[in-house]
Amino acid sequence: MAQSFENACIALESNVREVRQSAQNVVRLLRRLEGAARSGDVAAIERLQRDLPQAASTLSDVVSSRVSSWRFDARGYVDQDAYREELEAELRNAGSAVHRAGRDYVVPPLLVRIDPRGPSIRLGRRRIRALRPKAVVAEFQRLRSRASPSVQVFLRDLYRVYRFLNSSEPRDSDRAVELERIYEAMTLAPDADYTREEFALDLVRLDSRPDLRTNDGRRLEFPASTGSRQGRRITAYTEDGRRRDFVAVRFVAET
Repeated sequence: MAQSFENACIALESNVREVRQSAQNVVRLLRRLEGAARSGDVAAIERLQRDLPQAASTLSDVVSSRVSSWRFDARGYVDQDAYREELEAELRNAGSAVHRAGRDYVVPPLLVRIDPRGPSIRLGRRRIRALRPKAVVAEFQRLRSRASPSVQVFLRDLYRVYRFLNSSEPRDSDRAVELERIYEAMTLAPDADYTREEFALDLVRLDSRPDLRTNDGRRLEFPASTGSRQGRRITAYTEDGRRRDFVAVRFVAET
C-alpha cells in the first residue's frame, strides 16, 4: 500500500528528532570544550578533542541515514488523486463542508486549488506551501476562526466606507461602488491585518442576511457592476457550495 503524505511527514519528523538529539550531543561537547579552553583545563581539552570527532561522525551518519535518505516522492504524490482524497478526508474530519469542483474543491467560502508545479495550494487568492493535510486544515480553520465583527457591525463599517467613497455624490445617491475599492480603503492602514479571504467570508455572511438594514434604513444590494464598468470580482462560496461573485455594493433607500 502506498504511503500517505501524512505518514511520510510523521516518519520524517521522527527522524529529524533523532538527528536533533545527535546534534545536541555535539553542541554539548563543544560547550564543554569552550569552557575548558576558557579555564585552561588541559585534561578536559585533550579528552574532548578525542570525543568530538566521534560525535560529529555519528551526527553525519544519522543525517545521511535519517534525513538525506527520505525518498517519498512528495511532488509526484501531490499531483495524484490519492493526495486529493487524503486532503478531502482531513477537511471533512475537521467538520468542513467539501464540494468537488473538477480537480478543485469548494470549502466554503473559498475555492481550494492544488498546484503540483509549486507545489502549493491556493486558499482563495492565498498561496500556501504547507501541503501536509493537517497543516492545510489548520490554516483554513485559522482563517475562518479569525475574530470577525458581527454581521451588523460589518454592515455598519461597509456602509461607512461606501459613504466616504460616494462623498462627491448627493447624500441620497445609491450609486454602486466597486467592492475592491472598498476593501482597499478598509486596509489603507500600514498595520491592517484583514485579508481578501476574510473580506469574502464577511461578504458571504452579510449576503445571507437580506433582512439587515443600516441605521438610516437603507437596504444592501450587490449589483453585478458599478454601471460604468464590469468591475473586479471577489469570489466566494456559500455553505452549500454555490459560487458567489461580488463586484459592487450599493445601499438603497426603501420607499
